[in-house]
Amino acid sequence: MMLTHPSSVVVSLLNNLIIPNVTVFLWLVVLTELFIGISLGIGFFSRLGSVVGGLMSLSLWILTLGWDEWIWTFPLVFFPHLLFLLAKPSRDIGADRFISNCDRSKKVPLVKFFI
Repeated sequence: MMLTHPSSVVVSLLNNLIIPNVTVFLWLVVLTELFIGISLGIGFFSRLGSVVGGLMSLSLWILTLGWDEWIWTFPLVFFPHLLFLLAKPSRDIGADRFISNCDRSKKVPLVKFFI
C-alpha cells in the first residue's frame, strides 16, 4: 500500500499513528479477536460479539477497497456476523440463555438487546 498509493490517508495513518504504537494496536486486536471468539463460541453476549466482529471485518474491507487483494473475502466474513446479529443465537444452548432468564438482565436495555 505504501508503494502503490504513498499519499493516501491509510498510509499517513500507518506512518503517524499505528507504526509508532504497534504494541498497543497488537494487544487491542488480540483482545478484540479473543472476545469475538469467546462470545460466539460459548454464547456469552453473542450478539455483541457479532457486532464487534462485523465492525472489525467492515473496517478491513473498507481499508482494502483500492488494492485488489482478496477483496471478496471480507464480505464472506461480514455476513455470518450479520446473521448472528439478526438470528438471536445461543438462546437454546449458550450462556445467554441463563442471562436472559435472570430478572436483573431484563431491566437493562443494552443487556436485553445484546443477549
